[in-house]
Amino acid sequence: MARKASHVIDDLNARIDDLTERFRDELAAMIEGAKARAIGRLQRSLTVNDGRVGNSRQNKRTLRNLAKILREELARSGVAELIEEFGSTFAGQLPMFEEVLDLIGAPKIEWSAVDLDAFAADRLTFESGIETILDSASLAAQRRVMFSVGGMGFGDLVDAISVGMRAPVAEAVTLAETGQAAFWRTITDRGFQQIEKNLPKGSLRYRFEGPRDKLTRPFCKRLLARTKSKGLTRAQIDALDNGQLPNVFLTAGGYRCRHQWVAEISTR
Repeated sequence: MARKASHVIDDLNARIDDLTERFRDELAAMIEGAKARAIGRLQRSLTVNDGRVGNSRQNKRTLRNLAKILREELARSGVAELIEEFGSTFAGQLPMFEEVLDLIGAPKIEWSAVDLDAFAADRLTFESGIETILDSASLAAQRRVMFSVGGMGFGDLVDAISVGMRAPVAEAVTLAETGQAAFWRTITDRGFQQIEKNLPKGSLRYRFEGPRDKLTRPFCKRLLARTKSKGLTRAQIDALDNGQLPNVFLTAGGYRCRHQWVAEISTR
C-alpha cells in the first residue's frame, strides 16, 4: 500500500510517545536521586531529638534553604542536560515534514532566518517551562516543611518533601508531549503558509489526522469526521475554538492533543 501523509502523523505520534516515555523515566529517576541526596543533607544538618525536628532557629535556617538544596541536587543529577537533550529532538521533525510535502506533491520549503528563530523559540519555551516546573516544585516542598516544622517527625518531613516533588514528573510529561506536538504545528503553519502564497485561494485544504479512540476528545472526534471527505481552509480552521487554547491550527484539540493538520492540494 502506498504511503500517505497520515502515516507520517502516525510515525510522529509514535516518536513523541517514545521520546516522552524515556524523558519521563529519566526525569523521575533524577528527581528521586536528587530528593534522596537532599534528605541526606538535611539529616546531617538538622537537629533531631527522639526522631522529631526541633523548632530551633538553626533548623529553620536550614529548611529555608531546602529549595536551593533541591535545585543543587537536581543540577548534580544532570536535569539540565536531560532537558536540553529532549529539546534537541524537536529538530528531528523537519525531515518528517519534508516527507509530507513530497507525499502531497508540494514544493520543498526553504526556511528563512525568521522561521528558524520561531523553531528555536518553541524549543526555548519548552526548556524554560520544565525549569519553571522544577523550581516551583522545590519551592512548594520548602513551604510544606516550613509550615510543619516544630515537633515534626523526620519521617513526616521526608514524606512532605516526597509529596512536593511528586507532581513535577506528570507536569513535565504534559509539557513535553505538548511541546513536541506544538513544534510540529509551528513547522506546518509556516511551511504551508509559504506554499499557499503561490496557489489560488482555497487550493490548500487541511484534514485533521490522528487516532480516534477512548482518549479522543469530542472536539477532535467532530473534526476527524468533518474533514474526512473534505478538508477545511485555513480561514475555517482559524474560526474554530477548542475551548482550551487559542489558535486551533497550532494547538489542535488543546493540551496533549495527538492530532495534526495535514494539507492537501485541491485540483478542483
